[in-house]
Amino acid sequence: MDGNVFECHDEQSDRRQYAKTVEALKGHVNQTLKNAEDLSCQFGIEPRLPTIEKPVLPRDADEGDRELCWKEDLKGLNKRKRVLSGT
Repeated sequence: MDGNVFECHDEQSDRRQYAKTVEALKGHVNQTLKNAEDLSCQFGIEPRLPTIEKPVLPRDADEGDRELCWKEDLKGLNKRKRVLSGT
C-alpha cells in the first residue's frame, strides 16, 4: 500500500492520512480482486456491507438455455459470496 496506513487520531501528522489510505486500499482492491465492484460500497462516505444481486431466470431463451444460463449465474454468485466471506 506504498506506506499508507491507518493511524489513531493522536498519531496523525497529516490530516488527509485516512483519506489517502482509503484511496490506496481501494486501488489495491481494484487491482487484485476479480469482482472488485462488489466491495465498492466499502469506500463511500458511509461504508456499508456489500450485497450481491441474485440471478434472474432469463426470459428471452428457450427452456433448456434459460436453465443453463441461470445455473451458470448461480455458480458465479456463489463464488462471489465465498470471496466476500473469505471462505
